[in-house]
Amino acid sequence: METITIKNRQEGFGIVEILVSLGLVAVMVLSIVQVIDSVYRLQRSSNFKTKAIAYAQMPLEIINDNKNLFSCDCVNDTCSGDPQICTSSTDGQSCQPFEDYDICWTYYPVGQVGHNRFYLDKVGSDWNLYNLAAGVEETIPSDSNYTRVLIIENIERDTLGDMVESGGTTDPNTKKIKSIVYWQERGEKRSYTLETIITLWKNL
Repeated sequence: METITIKNRQEGFGIVEILVSLGLVAVMVLSIVQVIDSVYRLQRSSNFKTKAIAYAQMPLEIINDNKNLFSCDCVNDTCSGDPQICTSSTDGQSCQPFEDYDICWTYYPVGQVGHNRFYLDKVGSDWNLYNLAAGVEETIPSDSNYTRVLIIENIERDTLGDMVESGGTTDPNTKKIKSIVYWQERGEKRSYTLETIITLWKNL
């Protein structure tokens, strides 16, 4: 009888050990799955941001190569008076070219008086800026998962000619361009912002 009892106890301990081992395996598997899921989320988030950076950079490079979007020049527009004033033949905006310059930049992009939110589009071989209403974003043509807004503002300068955030004199010949890209990630709206400054001045 004692021998049989000892055998039953040994069998009992074997079942408990198996159950404990299965529990430990389950915990380990769950931990591994959670780690894999975290790595996947990080990789996915990184991919989203990498694309957003590229989509934000693209219009800034285009605008930098097409500064005529802000230009009034004495060849294609009307310049008169002393000092000389250039008046845009497109929208009537005027600006004053400085010494050694035959062009100047208007307060707003050409043809976009009163607006500061834009998207870029190409017509033929020419890039143009188009107005976006408040709260509206451009859906990026090549990837509908992303939207984008371009904000263009004039820089302000102090009495020494240094750029300041506010309280200075507006310099239409220097523009701050902000490219903001939006996307949805895990049910939340994310954004990435890239800024650049472009200028007509040769010494900046």
